[in-house]
Amino acid sequence: MTEPPELTDQRMLYTNSPIEVRRSDFQRNQTAIITNCVNSDIFTITDASDNQLHHEQIQNASSNISAHLLHAYPMHTRIYRVVQITYELRLSNGIPTLYRRYDTARAQALLENIEQLQFLYGENTNNTPGPERYLPIDQITDPTRIHSIQVTVTTRSNSRILHNNTEPYRQTFSAVIPIFNRLQNE
Repeated sequence: MTEPPELTDQRMLYTNSPIEVRRSDFQRNQTAIITNCVNSDIFTITDASDNQLHHEQIQNASSNISAHLLHAYPMHTRIYRVVQITYELRLSNGIPTLYRRYDTARAQALLENIEQLQFLYGENTNNTPGPERYLPIDQITDPTRIHSIQVTVTTRSNSRILHNNTEPYRQTFSAVIPIFNRLQNE
C-alpha cells in the first residue's frame, strides 16, 4: 500500500525555500521524500501550515542537518510521506504467522506457517567491494558501511503434511539484497 504523492504548486526559488503544495495532509515532524524523478531529498517537516512545508535545521541526529535541500525543485514535483512498516511473528490460533503493521495502523496477518524471519546487514569493514560480515542492525556502528541486507525466512508445512507423521516439513529461504548506491561508489 503506497500513499499517493502530493504535488508542489510552485517552483522553489532557493534550496531553503518552503515547499508550496496544492493541499497538505502532512504534519510537523513527519519524514518526507521530494522527487522530480531526476533528483530527490529526504527531510523532516518542521512546519506544515498554509499549504507550505518547511524544512528548517534541527539540532538532533535524526532530523535535518541543514535548512537547505540539495536541489530547488520545479512545479509539479512529487512529495511522499515516509511511513514505517513493521513485520513481526505471532501465533494466530496456534499457527506461527507473519504480521505486517503499516505506520500506526493495526497489524494485519500476511502469511501463516512462518516460523522465523531474520534481517542481517552486510557490513564492509575493509573498503574492498562487498561486505565481510552480516550482523543485526543493533551491532552496526556505522550505517554508511552497510552494503547489503540478508533476509532469511523459515517456513513449515501445515498440520496436514507431516514428516514421519510427527513433525511438519521445514524449509529455509535466504536472499541477499545489494544496496546499489553504496556499491557504485566503490
